[in-house]
Amino acid sequence: MKKIILLFVSLIFFNLSSYAQQEGLTEEQKEIMGELFGVNQSNITIDIDKKLFPQQIGGMYMSQKPMAILKTKVEAKTFEQIKIKFNKDKQEKGITVEEKGSFQHNGQEYLYAIGTAMIEGKKMKMQMYAFKADDKSTATIIGMYELIAEVDYAAAIKKSALSAKVINVKK
Repeated sequence: MKKIILLFVSLIFFNLSSYAQQEGLTEEQKEIMGELFGVNQSNITIDIDKKLFPQQIGGMYMSQKPMAILKTKVEAKTFEQIKIKFNKDKQEKGITVEEKGSFQHNGQEYLYAIGTAMIEGKKMKMQMYAFKADDKSTATIIGMYELIAEVDYAAAIKKSALSAKVINVKK
């Protein structure tokens, strides 16, 4: 989640066109970009509300007003590894976890976490979902948005997460 916060802060400071070209980014931000937009950038398809997330770069969907981001990624960790880490993680610096757990949807087990963070003086809501992609990897869908936009974005992010399908996972 820390990487997503750093990336989101980058979106605040840079307009999307320069961000997409990686102009003006620090080495750490470029490393995060490489990790987020790496090999697995298009391995998840989702149903996305393009009115809420009109801009897309790889597996990342964004809005500038209100500020919002949704990122899909296939992690090279088993679902069990993610579950152990997920259950161990305490409150991260600056992030307040309000709720976390697991649920079943269409026979698939999902992990989820919902919380808030203060970024650039704005209270941001965060949602994370994870499910087993295959025996060696896990799909993650992470959304973040301004708290004032919760009515529109909370349900849209969950709907996108539940619609996610993993394709072409590298073995």
